[in-house]
Amino acid sequence: IAGNKDIEEMVCALAKFLRVGLSKGKEFYRVRDELEHARQYLLINMIRYKDCFTFDIDAEPSVLEHMTIKIILQPIVENAIKYGINKKNTDGYINISVKREGRALLFEVTDNGPGIPEHKLTALGNLLNDHTIDSDTENGFGLYNINQRIWLRFGEGYGITLDSEMGKGT
Repeated sequence: IAGNKDIEEMVCALAKFLRVGLSKGKEFYRVRDELEHARQYLLINMIRYKDCFTFDIDAEPSVLEHMTIKIILQPIVENAIKYGINKKNTDGYINISVKREGRALLFEVTDNGPGIPEHKLTALGNLLNDHTIDSDTENGFGLYNINQRIWLRFGEGYGITLDSEMGKGT
């Protein structure tokens, strides 16, 4: 009513984000829907953190109709925004890509942020390779949750791999 375009865009993105995320309670949906869910989350945060980052989403057309576990990208994108984007600069960049790798699908989320220090990267890697989580764990629960859901559905040959280089991103 007031003509505030940012509020209008954010409310529309939030409605789409929730609609796709809820997906009528289904555990799986198409890769196309998973990418749309991540895109809406990115749009909401672009309004929230005005001019701090840009993003691209690249997917091979042949993978878009494949089924995937829902909400595997959004927590990773959330981490990229939280830890990989400097909210005081305008040069942040996040890229999401999906491609076929043999019989599997490879989802990648990259950012051009500061990177993860080696000790934290090792701790996160250890957390992801463990099937139990310590109640004292403060960081990595979102990654752990995604990894566990992937393991339970597809087996231990699948899951999250972290790669980061200080000063270049994750």
